[in-house]
Amino acid sequence: MPTGGKELTLAQRMAIARGLVAPSQVRPVAASVPQLLPPGAIPAAAPVSLVAPGEGSPAAWIENLIVDLSEATDDFIADVKREASANGEVVNVLLTTTGSSTTTGGSGNAVKVVVEFISAGAAMKCALQMNHRLFDGRVLRSGILPLEVYRRLKASDSS
Repeated sequence: MPTGGKELTLAQRMAIARGLVAPSQVRPVAASVPQLLPPGAIPAAAPVSLVAPGEGSPAAWIENLIVDLSEATDDFIADVKREASANGEVVNVLLTTTGSSTTTGGSGNAVKVVVEFISAGAAMKCALQMNHRLFDGRVLRSGILPLEVYRRLKASDSS
């Protein structure tokens, strides 16, 4: 029952319909339209694992994109590159496993997708964009790969 740009709440309409109050006794409230917020408009509950300036690498890690290495097809890698390239030029996409995972409840191996960019700023942007995003029913976690870890990963990837 809109009234001059204002409307009655559900509780007010029910009270009138049941005869509990007369319509003249009820004050309409200003109509409110729910707004959809852009991704990232609400701060994440948990902070992104970022590192201090000068210590970060040009690589972002993303956990929970896939659960098992067998899911890492060429199409999957191409999709990751395409999605991540919105943040900057992607150099490479690497996969690594770790000993714990939010997907497996802290047990088993977690697959982390490591996206290497040409700049640390692009990696930071990617980590912020991907963290706490929902993908295939899983909540993604992401952050910046520490420089030492990045160097070790690059060394093992080139050998």
